[in-house]
Amino acid sequence: MWNNGTPVTATDYVRTWQFMADPAHAYDFVWMWLGIIEGWDEAVAGEIAPDEIGMVAVDDMTVQVFTQGTIPFTPNVFHFWPPLHAESLGEPGNWHPEYLLDPATAVSSGPFQLKEFVPGDHMVLEANPEYTGFMQPRLRERRGFYGDPNTSFLAFQNHEVDTVDYIWLKPSDYEIIVNDPVMRENLRMHSGDFRTDYLLFDTFNPPFNDVNVRLAFAKAVDRQSIADNVINASGVQTALPAWSFLAPGFPAWDAEGDLADTQTYDCPAAQQLLADAGYPNGEGFPAQDLKLRNEGEGIQSWYIAVAASISECLNIDITVTNLEYTTYMDALLARPTTLQLGGVSYGMDYLDPSNMLGVWHSSGRHSWRNAEYDDLVRQANLVVGDTEGRTQMYKDAERILVEDVGGVFLFWRRLGTLFQPYIAGPECFKPDAQGVEAMHWGNEWCYSDFYITNEVENYDTYRTQ
Repeated sequence: MWNNGTPVTATDYVRTWQFMADPAHAYDFVWMWLGIIEGWDEAVAGEIAPDEIGMVAVDDMTVQVFTQGTIPFTPNVFHFWPPLHAESLGEPGNWHPEYLLDPATAVSSGPFQLKEFVPGDHMVLEANPEYTGFMQPRLRERRGFYGDPNTSFLAFQNHEVDTVDYIWLKPSDYEIIVNDPVMRENLRMHSGDFRTDYLLFDTFNPPFNDVNVRLAFAKAVDRQSIADNVINASGVQTALPAWSFLAPGFPAWDAEGDLADTQTYDCPAAQQLLADAGYPNGEGFPAQDLKLRNEGEGIQSWYIAVAASISECLNIDITVTNLEYTTYMDALLARPTTLQLGGVSYGMDYLDPSNMLGVWHSSGRHSWRNAEYDDLVRQANLVVGDTEGRTQMYKDAERILVEDVGGVFLFWRRLGTLFQPYIAGPECFKPDAQGVEAMHWGNEWCYSDFYITNEVENYDTYRTQ
């Protein structure tokens, strides 16, 4: 049920996808259904109307999706996208998405609904009394605030916030956490969205159009030393040295280590590769600016160490600049790209190699192109019934990506969240079938499992300040 008393129907889903396909909206994840939903590519290009895409409300409880071919991962792609309220949203040519931002007009079908929203300041969600689903909330409300996230650990220590995400924790913060038995117990680590950090290049222009240069950069990064002395120095393992794109445990990842030697640290080999490219001892190599995508201070320190390792090995100048998110993405996605050298991380949107490897397709975000790679991924995407053969095709594609150095793969992240000791989630903090606490990326139901224990009375928190 929507919290205005009307039922959720198939029309809500169909109208939502029509809205996302409308080029006037410029939805961030429009690429997700390219090549999947019939008519989607044409609608996004403005060649057909959004209401002509291959989605139909057969009846109130049934959505029918027509695809551009036999695409086995289609259900995975739809998993994380809840519908908008069709009546409030409007229709092609008369959309009103702003209804979501005003508590007076916002309509929710989830366990929480919008109570307050002050842009740039705070947001408050309250339990939805009309919610009838399986995620019945225990909390009365959830609060979110805007501010400098780099100060969130201090706010946590002052009990002004109840959680801190790992991306805003610095190595020095982890030193404090591991020496505090209460915080150490409530640091919940997990694999999350199988996120990999890597360097990317403009491979269409010098100097990175030369694979020898790209491989030299890859072999100049002492990943193990950086992991030991910078990232995991506190004893909390927040990242592992990477040798390929797909992280451990992800379908089709390089579990056997067949690709481990390609980009491994080897400074003499890196120096020789750079000399072969015409830059002996770094002579004549243009100074580089490694740009980052609005990273916290902790993650910045990873890339600063990476830049230092490359600079020391290859005798070239590299600075590191942390850009605003939109500035970085605009530079990355510009055609031609204006991002010559960048550092970024990427994690799954759905659990299938088509997602992670699809981002390296020539029609994706990276300025790297390999026709054989494109063909392998495209063919594997259509395979049904031959799991082993399909997996091998993705493995073959990743080998091309690693050996042609589409990117320099640096670290596989271990994600996590720091919780106050008075936040409980019996099911969320219980190990799942893989032995990992269930409180991780993708398990949104955990927000309904959380509650505040009586132990909160032992602390001076924002509730009493």
